[in-house]
Amino acid sequence: MSEFDLDAIMLLRTKYRRDGLAAFSTNWRGKTWHFKTWGLTPEEKRHSVRGSQVVSRLARVCRNERKTGGRFFVGRDGAYYKNHDGQIVQFVRFEFE
Repeated sequence: MSEFDLDAIMLLRTKYRRDGLAAFSTNWRGKTWHFKTWGLTPEEKRHSVRGSQVVSRLARVCRNERKTGGRFFVGRDGAYYKNHDGQIVQFVRFEFE
């Protein structure tokens, strides 16, 4: 992954987070969308992430770890999700070219 890829992911953010992370959601059907609402995002508010192969790959890896998918977060050092206990789990560590 390159710094350019990370910058491109950060430009996809649609909601500000104090921690600076970009947030996305994915489901077991392979759909990935921008974070818009807390909790379950209604179908009509899901705006698909298109054109980002990196986000698509991260979503795929997230679904491999969590079969139903869920929300995942992207920051400078990797990608994360919160488990059922609310603990942050890093599922990808970035290494820049």
